[in-house]
Amino acid sequence: MKKMSKVVLVCLIAVLVGGVFAGQGLCEKTKYAGITIRMLGPRHNWAIPMAETCEKLAEEMGMKFDVTWIEWDDALKKVILDLKSGSTTWDILVTLRMSMGQYIEIGALTPLDPLIQDIGDPETLGLDDFLESALEQASYEGKLYMLPNCTGTALLGYRKDLFESPIERKAFRERYGYELQPPETYRRFYDVAEFFTRKTGQTLMGEVLGADFYGTTHSNKLGFFMWHDFVTYLDGWNATSYDPATMMPTLNTPDFIGAVKFYTSLVPFLPPEHINMSSGESSALAAAGHAAMAIEFDDMFAYIHMDPDKSQTADKWALKQPPFGRAHNCLNGFGIYALSEHKEAAYKLLEKFFDSTVQKELALQYKQYLPPKKSVLLSPEIRAFHPEAEVKLKNLSRPCISNHPLLAAYPSMIDIITGYIQQVMLGKISPEEACDKAQEETVQLFREYGYIK
Repeated sequence: MKKMSKVVLVCLIAVLVGGVFAGQGLCEKTKYAGITIRMLGPRHNWAIPMAETCEKLAEEMGMKFDVTWIEWDDALKKVILDLKSGSTTWDILVTLRMSMGQYIEIGALTPLDPLIQDIGDPETLGLDDFLESALEQASYEGKLYMLPNCTGTALLGYRKDLFESPIERKAFRERYGYELQPPETYRRFYDVAEFFTRKTGQTLMGEVLGADFYGTTHSNKLGFFMWHDFVTYLDGWNATSYDPATMMPTLNTPDFIGAVKFYTSLVPFLPPEHINMSSGESSALAAAGHAAMAIEFDDMFAYIHMDPDKSQTADKWALKQPPFGRAHNCLNGFGIYALSEHKEAAYKLLEKFFDSTVQKELALQYKQYLPPKKSVLLSPEIRAFHPEAEVKLKNLSRPCISNHPLLAAYPSMIDIITGYIQQVMLGKISPEEACDKAQEETVQLFREYGYIK
C-alpha cells in the first residue's frame, strides 16, 4: 500500500475532528430536542437581552424558550405557591439579590455547583472570568445559587457643563467659600444640591429658566425604589439594618437615624413628584435637563441619562464614585428552580448564554447591559461604548458593600422602613420617631420569622 501523503493525512484529520464537533452539536440538539425551558421573573432592562438571546440559543439546542414576565413581588408569591403545590412549571428564575434570600429559605433555588462540576464546560461558562465580588453576592454559605449578569453599582452622576460654568463657579465660591466641584462628602453634596435648586424665572448659566430646576433627583416610591436610593446613604453612614451576629434590627442606632435625617433633608432640592417616582421616572427627569446631580445605578446612567436616543443632556453627564467613595453594589442574575424537570438542559442553556464571547456581543448591543465579567469590563471596545465601565470595575473590584441581606423577611422589612421614611418626608413625624417605630415593628417581624426570640 502506498504511503498516504501528508496533505491527505492532514485533510483527513481535519474532516474527522470537524465531524466530532459537528457530532457533539448534533448530539446536544438531539438530547434536548422537544424540551421547553420556562423562565419566570420581572422584566428588568438587564433581563430582556437574556430572554432574546436564550430564545435563539435554545433553538440551536433543539429546544424552545418561554418567558413569563411578572413583577418581582408577584413572582415571589407565585413561586411560594407553586413550590407548596409541587408545581414543576418553571426551570429558570430571574433572581434579584433582594429576592435570593427568600428563594433560598423556601428551597426554591438549586445550588449550581453540582451541575457545574458534573456536566459543566469550564471554557464555555468561564467562571474564573466573573468578578469575585459578583460570585460572592451570588453565593450563600459557600454554595453558588445564581449566575450574575447584572451587578449594579451606585454612582454619582453630575452635569459637567454646570460644574464647569464660570458663572456658576463664581456664584458658588461667593456663597459657600470653596470651589464648586463634584462633591466628595455628603455635606458638600448637600451644598451643591441646594445651590443648583432654582425656580422658574431664575437664571442658570446666565439663561432664564422656563421650568423649575433641581439640585438632585431620587425615586422615593414606597418599597424597593426608595430603598435602593436610600441604601447608598446608609452605606455612607456605615449603618446597617440589622446585626448579623444577633439578628437584632438596628434601625434606631445613631448612624441609621443620621442617614434618615440627611436623606430626608434633601427633599427641598427634589422635584415634587419624587414621592411617587420610580427610578426610570427619576432618571428621565434628570435626562430631560431638570437636575444637576443624581446618585443612581450605573445601568440607569447608561440606559437613560447618557443615551442620545433618550436624553437631551446625554453628552453633559460625567460619572464618579458617590461621596465618601463607598460603593453600594446590587446583584441580579438567573437561578434554576428547585422543582424543574429540566435542570440539566436549563443549566446548559445558561452556560451558553454566559459564554464570554456572547456576553461581550450583548454589551456592545445594549446600553443597559454590562455583565460582571473581567474580559468584558476591560475591553477597550466595551469601554468606548459604556462610559460607566471604568468606574464600575473600580467599585466592583473592592470588597462587597451591600445592604441587601439574604433574609425571607427582607421585603417586609423594607416596606416598614420606607413607609416611615415617607412619613418623615411628608412632615408627619421626626426621623427619630420614624426609626423608633420602624425598629419596634421590625423586631416583631423578626420574631415572627424566628430570627430572634
